[in-house]
Amino acid sequence: MRRLCRYAVTFAFSQRVANSFLNDRVILRSHNADVNWPEPQTKTQRIARAADFWWRISPMVAGYAALMIESEISIRLPGFSAGESEVEAKWLEQHEKGSRSALMILFIISE
Repeated sequence: MRRLCRYAVTFAFSQRVANSFLNDRVILRSHNADVNWPEPQTKTQRIARAADFWWRISPMVAGYAALMIESEISIRLPGFSAGESEVEAKWLEQHEKGSRSALMILFIISE
């Protein structure tokens, strides 16, 4: 249940971020007047950037979804039961892969 709640919060946050790309408002503000912010992107550019982000991040999200389903199956079906340490090891491995992927995607998108 805890993982399901974590997934729901992550999904809600990602929806909010995706929607922010579609808004016409620019949320960035600077306390330093010397900062030269780039020109705001057009709506088409924001949509293209959001689509590029989700295209790149979807394999990572799918990996988490598959692991969540696998964990639920292993808990509910008696023939597929896995030990708690095995399940935790799989989650840690997925977190490790996901963090590397997310970092690389953020560097690519920010260029």
